[in-house]
Amino acid sequence: MDQVLSLDWNKYAPEQFVTSSVDRTIKLWDIRNPRGQVAMFGPFEFSVRRVKFSPFSPHYIATAGYDMSASVWDTRNGSVVFVHDAHREFVFGIDWSLFHPGMMATCSWDEQVHLFNVPIVK
Repeated sequence: MDQVLSLDWNKYAPEQFVTSSVDRTIKLWDIRNPRGQVAMFGPFEFSVRRVKFSPFSPHYIATAGYDMSASVWDTRNGSVVFVHDAHREFVFGIDWSLFHPGMMATCSWDEQVHLFNVPIVK
């Protein structure tokens, strides 16, 4: 495993966490599994800078990366369910609103903060 850039715990499954790393992957881990990750998504074109579990659903992970986009993944099937690609530089921060289901914010080296809704996450 290369340098890990981000980690987040799943509040609905306290034994699970997700990591993002320089090796251009996101990995889902379960502390009950001593052999390593239980799922891997990627490889992406560039490193994944941040990863966050949804505070409203145990199955959605948001990612922000050096590809200038933010994505939402469904861990049940490994599919991308939403992409926000309006930044002009690397996206280095992402977070879910704790009070509005589906609302997210990103920040980027383009000196912009974007607020948007992910309609599939309720």
